[in-house]
Amino acid sequence: MDKVIVAIDESEESFFALQWLLLNLDMKSLNIIHVLEPFPHYVFPGVQVVFPATSITQSANRVRRENAEALLAHAAHMSARSARVKKANTYILEGDPKEMICEAAEEMHVDLIVVGSRGLGKIERAFLGSVSDYVVHHAKCPVLIVKPPDASPQ
Repeated sequence: MDKVIVAIDESEESFFALQWLLLNLDMKSLNIIHVLEPFPHYVFPGVQVVFPATSITQSANRVRRENAEALLAHAAHMSARSARVKKANTYILEGDPKEMICEAAEEMHVDLIVVGSRGLGKIERAFLGSVSDYVVHHAKCPVLIVKPPDASPQ
């Protein structure tokens, strides 16, 4: 493969997907991304949208970005130890993860998207949605979903 993108979050499943990728595919370029979701706004019955104080938002965003940087540093370290990767890049993106993964893959002209599977059941998927499901149906390149070995079929 020339260019591959792998999406990383705090889950063990995403790091399992990265580990699987590093053990099984040769790549010229690996793009490791983490997507920060927008800071939530809250709605209470009978009240308009409530925005957190600016200082709270700034503090939370700083902590979230530091956590993202730590995740990506760990993923980059894993990639650097692999002989299968010629070059690895890390990116922090902001937005809806499922949409940003597809957009990044298209902008980077990757050959493959790799994501982990959280193993959501049918009901959870129906209510929460699934990033991997969305990516499979909307990406313009092949998508590989890596399930951990103990993931049972739903």
